[in-house]
Amino acid sequence: MRVFIPATWVLLLGGIGMMINLDLSWGQNWIVFGLIAWTLSFIVGAGFLGPESGRIAKIVEAEGPESPAAQARITRILLISRCELVILIAVVVNMVVKPVGNAGWFWGLLAAMVVGIVGVLAAYSSSSMRSAPPATRSPSAM
Repeated sequence: MRVFIPATWVLLLGGIGMMINLDLSWGQNWIVFGLIAWTLSFIVGAGFLGPESGRIAKIVEAEGPESPAAQARITRILLISRCELVILIAVVVNMVVKPVGNAGWFWGLLAAMVVGIVGVLAAYSSSSMRSAPPATRSPSAM
């Protein structure tokens, strides 16, 4: 929290400074996409990831890292972190391509980001269904 939140604000202020110094239009699709993704990422990071990591630390300290409560929270924070990674990758592609004047790129990248997040959620739900404890074999079955 002491590193990521200030770094996020430095990133935003640097981007605003670039926009002002280069006299770029705020209405360009790649700028709007970047601001939407930044806002979403900031809300998820400051509103969930930071507080949740603090809660996990308390549970691990009280019950140990192998407790069911700690494992459930760790699984959840990893899921959200992977969704955050999809957003980050979409932003990197957006900032490299800079699709000026082409609304198709904006909607395509936005759709790809949503599909990526849905894919992460689907992979999580299918793996959680498969993660039932393995059947043990009795000594008489050997």
